[in-house]
Amino acid sequence: MNRDPDYHPGRFQSQDYGQPTRHNIWKPDNELNDEDKLFCQNKFYVSFHQEIIDRLKARKDLTFVMAWDNTAHYNIGVNSMGEPQTMRPFILSNRGLENSSYSNENEPTSCDPKFLELLAQKFSPALREKGLPSEVLLNFVFKGGYICRRYNTSRNTDALTKLGVTCDVQSLQLEYDAAITHDQDTVKLKIYFTTDTKLSSNYLLIYL
Repeated sequence: MNRDPDYHPGRFQSQDYGQPTRHNIWKPDNELNDEDKLFCQNKFYVSFHQEIIDRLKARKDLTFVMAWDNTAHYNIGVNSMGEPQTMRPFILSNRGLENSSYSNENEPTSCDPKFLELLAQKFSPALREKGLPSEVLLNFVFKGGYICRRYNTSRNTDALTKLGVTCDVQSLQLEYDAAITHDQDTVKLKIYFTTDTKLSSNYLLIYL
């Protein structure tokens, strides 16, 4: 859901992200064919993103779209120094520079850098109060995927306006270590979260 529909090669993969060995997803002769992929595209992907647009069209005030993802506790890539990195507890992203909420001149951030910094400052002690890992990094390896790139008016004002979105939109991504919630060998759930329904109306949360 958080991948570009036009060119991302990982949308219909034949193997998972297992490390050090990837595993086949489908049993032999049961892989998705072109018709299956088209069905998935229309049934799940298109409808998911249309729901975001429909909700944004109904908004008048500044709205934040947040992609909430998780990644297994393994190597997630390299940092800006080219050094391999293992997944950290929480990574907030807005297309900025590594360990910063700000970007270079070549690419605008997907949300206000000061907002991302404030969120990180508030988020870390809140995690600590709940007895959870409280390390929160900014734009660490993960910079923010398709949702960050698409759903913000600092980058895509014209495109969103053509779709009927008139409010100011900002977006960010939260990636968390799945080791916090699931045993990494058995995938058994470790933590049960309750849902807080008293969220500010200025936030549109998209759970992936």
